[in-house]
Amino acid sequence: MNHCMKTLGRIAALATLAFLASCGGGGRDPAQDDGPVRLFDAYAFRGDRFLGLVVFEGGLMHGFYGQDISSPLPLGEYAYAGFFIGTETSETGSVRTYTVREFDFEGKTERREELSLTFGTSTSPAVAPFDYAFGRLRRTGEPTEIFSARREPLAEKARTDSTGLAAAYSGYIRSVASSASATATMDAAGTFVAETPEGCTINGKMAPRAVGNLFDVDAMMNDRCPSPAGPFTGHALRAPSTKRLLLMLTSGDKENGTLLSLLPSD
Repeated sequence: MNHCMKTLGRIAALATLAFLASCGGGGRDPAQDDGPVRLFDAYAFRGDRFLGLVVFEGGLMHGFYGQDISSPLPLGEYAYAGFFIGTETSETGSVRTYTVREFDFEGKTERREELSLTFGTSTSPAVAPFDYAFGRLRRTGEPTEIFSARREPLAEKARTDSTGLAAAYSGYIRSVASSASATATMDAAGTFVAETPEGCTINGKMAPRAVGNLFDVDAMMNDRCPSPAGPFTGHALRAPSTKRLLLMLTSGDKENGTLLSLLPSD
């Protein structure tokens, strides 16, 4: 499998969600309007993990990290170890700075951090030119994490409308509090219901954006879910190769995060 296809499998396997207007309350972030996005991926983030970044021109940024998911994993295996959401606080030339809220499922912690991204284009004669993002992730009292991520324009151009998502899914749900297996069904309109054996139910709807296998998602959780009951917002990405969906959900105050990873059952 070539680099571009493997990267598509890694990056677009995510699903970042949004908020369902029919659920009431809230409203969308400005960056959730249909507009330009840039997708990046990197290796060697906290060891040998991959890192994916979704950068919105409206001032929002999502990041996710975990194992290499270019091939299907057993449903019981947790590919994703955590995610973060950032709001842009400043922009100076090619550098953007974000205030970040991270949800670390394996460490069972939530952290506030600062992320700076420097964007540029490689001009090395040894490789074809490509866009990149050089990142510095900082938090008080700990060493700065440094990484370099490569832009994947092929993933940005790929397009999937909601009718291609209609299926039954199996996977898992993760939060800082706990992890559990999950099943879900989605119809041709992008409306879905996800459930766990413990009684957690997530009702939501996915709407395709103008570019990429990227969707706005609106969701409502009941009081049996790992995160508090109520509306959650975010985005969703889909891997063209494995058709895996990753939904990263945050509450309106961004204090609670839930991740839902789903693979078609058939």
